[in-house]
Amino acid sequence: MAQRRMLSRRITESAKFLRMPLSTQALYFHLVISADDDGVVEAFAVMRKTNASDDDLRLLVAKNFVIMLNEDMVAYITDWNENNRIRADRKVDSIYQKLLLKVVPNAEIKRAKPRADTGKKTGSENGRPADNQRTPQDSIGEVSIGEDSSGQVNLVEDNSVDGSSNESKEETSSPTTTNIYDLYQSNFGVASPIIIETISQDVNDYGEELVIEAMKRAKLSQANYRYAQGILKDWASHGVKTLADVQGADAAYNQKQQRRQGGKKVIQKETLPDWAMDDYTPPVTTKNKEEAAQLQKEVNEKLAKLRSKEG
Repeated sequence: MAQRRMLSRRITESAKFLRMPLSTQALYFHLVISADDDGVVEAFAVMRKTNASDDDLRLLVAKNFVIMLNEDMVAYITDWNENNRIRADRKVDSIYQKLLLKVVPNAEIKRAKPRADTGKKTGSENGRPADNQRTPQDSIGEVSIGEDSSGQVNLVEDNSVDGSSNESKEETSSPTTTNIYDLYQSNFGVASPIIIETISQDVNDYGEELVIEAMKRAKLSQANYRYAQGILKDWASHGVKTLADVQGADAAYNQKQQRRQGGKKVIQKETLPDWAMDDYTPPVTTKNKEEAAQLQKEVNEKLAKLRSKEG
């Protein structure tokens, strides 16, 4: 089992996590550190070492940060693959793997693979080949730095040897899901934990492609993310569920506008409502004016009485 563990800021800086007591947050940190390579941990031993209370563990279960697997307080970290990505040739299967699959059938378990450097002794240190003797197979799963056509430097996980790239795509999450938050920060500003949770919920409700498309249209209209949410709700009310549906709706709108304009081609533009503007303030209604007039009348009457008493 690996001796190093990592924590995702997307989890530990979310509003759901930060609303928990500090003792509960500390228990989560220790559970992640003590978990095996499949994200399973004996919670009782961790609680004894950290002097955590049963309420802390119950809160983690209620918030769906952990799932209890049996009465012996064996627990599973639900966001394990978000926190840690362990190389398949370094992974040690959990002794509770069968129990995990029985209780959580949809748990994402990475299949362990034989070490690529097994049996290599010449020029090796601790069973691993020296840097000048490593083969392409030895670098499977390691993180390397690559530069794309635009000149931007990206972190790329190299799993392309022997056709293993398809397995990597199945075992890890889509990179687009990670980039959607970068897209927000590049166009709308710093993504707070509340915004991250909101975007995550919108992705679950409408789909990632539609959320990205709505964000692009909001940016073109110089609006905020609230305007993008309005676009998503409008699409949902008209049964739009995919990008193909969006294109079909745009085409239908353009045809309708062309008929109204006598066949002239009309370019569709997103109309920016007042409520989507950052400096928007609610209008003064007739009811507010009447209340203000009545209040002014009462003030004038009180001032008149005070002046009559003084005279």
